[in-house]
Amino acid sequence: GTHGAQPWNGVDVVSLSAAIIQGLNTIVARQVDLTASPTVITIGQVLAGTRHNVIPEDAVLNGTVRTYGAERRADVLARIKR
Repeated sequence: GTHGAQPWNGVDVVSLSAAIIQGLNTIVARQVDLTASPTVITIGQVLAGTRHNVIPEDAVLNGTVRTYGAERRADVLARIKR
């Protein structure tokens, strides 16, 4: 983390979290056939920081993966890890 006035002195985990969420959204939108098996990836909670002017040191993303069938679930989880 770092002070918001000096973002170059740290890693912006909030921006990284946003990029991760965007990437997760493309798995369902562009990588799996929803007509074959409904699939949903939801990030419903992002926890980061306690001050408005400090870039936090870490962030936690919480969510769910919902699929029909073990094979689809394994495929989606592998895509998330990749």
